[in-house]
Amino acid sequence: MVERKTDKTCARCWKRKPCKCGRPPKFSEEIIGKLLQAFAIDANVKQACAYAEIHPDTYYEWVKKHPELSDRIEVMREKLPLKAKENIARIIHGGSIDDSWQLLGKRDKDYTEKVQVEHSGEILQRPEDGIYPEDKEAYEDYLRKRRENRHRRADEEEKKKSEQPKTYV
Repeated sequence: MVERKTDKTCARCWKRKPCKCGRPPKFSEEIIGKLLQAFAIDANVKQACAYAEIHPDTYYEWVKKHPELSDRIEVMREKLPLKAKENIARIIHGGSIDDSWQLLGKRDKDYTEKVQVEHSGEILQRPEDGIYPEDKEAYEDYLRKRRENRHRRADEEEKKKSEQPKTYV
């Protein structure tokens, strides 16, 4: 006869509660596989944990307990940039001149485009107060008009209030 579990026994060891076994760990090859898949496409830890349906704290605990997991993750993280370089090399080997120059420009400063700029004119210096006289005049004009508009609106509001009939309760 099979003994049935009751709410008074542990789900893992069938001992009466409280037992010391706790809940089962999530550390499994399936979850590690999901993490590795995520890291292979250059996901960060938060994204990889969301994909594997674990909390980032759990991930960090696993890495601390299992250093070999950290090594496997680093290998997966290096695969995507290596694949990208392989694709670029394949394009260059196929005869793409532009891509060849671009790669050479990144690797060797002799192959980068150099631009020489000559300036033939006067370099204006800002005044010591940081504002040009014509700008200062325009700004003062702006402030004056803004003040006038505020006063005009306030007068209009006051006029509307005085025109409304007074009601007594």
